[in-house]
Amino acid sequence: MTGTPQVTTTLRKVPLDVLAQVLREQADVRFDAVVPASALSYVNGRLHVADAATRWDADGASLEAAVLAPTDVFEDGLAARLEIPRAYLRKMRDTGIRVMLPTAGAPHRDHALIDANVNAWLQAQGDRRFLIRAFRTDDPDSVGIARAFLSNKFSIGMDNLDVLLAALAGARAAGVSTAGLNIDGDLSERRMQVRIEAPEVAALAPLALRSRYRDPRTGRTAMDYPLVSAGVVIGNSETGGGAFTVAPRFVFQVCKNGMVRSVDLIKAVHVGGRLDDGIVRWSAETQRANVDLITAKTRDAVATFLDTDYVERCLTEITEQAEVPVTDAAATIERVAKVHAFTEDEARDILDHFIRGGDLTAGGVMQAVTSAAQDVADPDRAAVYEDVALDVLATAAKR
Repeated sequence: MTGTPQVTTTLRKVPLDVLAQVLREQADVRFDAVVPASALSYVNGRLHVADAATRWDADGASLEAAVLAPTDVFEDGLAARLEIPRAYLRKMRDTGIRVMLPTAGAPHRDHALIDANVNAWLQAQGDRRFLIRAFRTDDPDSVGIARAFLSNKFSIGMDNLDVLLAALAGARAAGVSTAGLNIDGDLSERRMQVRIEAPEVAALAPLALRSRYRDPRTGRTAMDYPLVSAGVVIGNSETGGGAFTVAPRFVFQVCKNGMVRSVDLIKAVHVGGRLDDGIVRWSAETQRANVDLITAKTRDAVATFLDTDYVERCLTEITEQAEVPVTDAAATIERVAKVHAFTEDEARDILDHFIRGGDLTAGGVMQAVTSAAQDVADPDRAAVYEDVALDVLATAAKR
């Protein structure tokens, strides 16, 4: 078997053109198939999908198994749908048994344990159908990437590139010129996030003129840069990580920290239905319905959220909590970490940002979390920081 397709699956804070190019490359090797469990098997730790690859030779075409290397996201879905304890599956994947190859004498990882277990659970499913989402080329000898193990009722008719283009169309439909926007995005095996900021749509933060906050990176102060820009964050998952969402996002111009107001999040489940067996080809009708849905949702969200009055109302709401003083920084950060499931290392990093920010208030704790988010390499984890920022503010404000 040859190597896996050269597909980028993780991006962090990249400009719009880079994100779009990677999504186009992914679309070129997209492979979706609905198959019965009886057509699936694990061989040496890889997923084999029976009769899903075509080999052409002088005698014509013959069907062979498509071979896919499972990702963590795929095996999360496998464990959930086959009711395999995830910790057990992960342990079988990570440990295996090291043996000596009888020919070369080189050590390798034997996947007999995970093969036997997964195959037994698959056989117990009979003809139950599943959707396999993958990346693979037309080369029958190549090893593809198994991205997700999903129900055949999974409703998705649009992938990330379609969502991105539909969302930008929605922004234009709301009367916003994309030329005046700051747009960047993240991509992971679980989810895409696109951040749109409109610097021209900004409001004065009521507490900025009284704040001691300074950007830990540049030293700029909130008093000198007191504006907060309006924006939105758009999310989508191709692998079962959630439906299309669009939520308001505020960007503090002093530091470019971003804060998501999840309470106003708009969600749209893609149009779809039970999928037929075989290689999936999304119908033009379904595609058009999803394009129209996402364009309309984005248009309405942009018209609502990219508005100075909306930004001012939201900032006024958080001012009282943001001004609550923090008298014991270590205890407050410890409480925030416990309530919002930050690790010890993450808590130390947040405390460092809080101290360097110099704003000893609950608002300063919120800024420390969103500031620390900018240094987080994992796009999924960075999104969590911004999503919980307002909840962190409420926790820090409780004396």
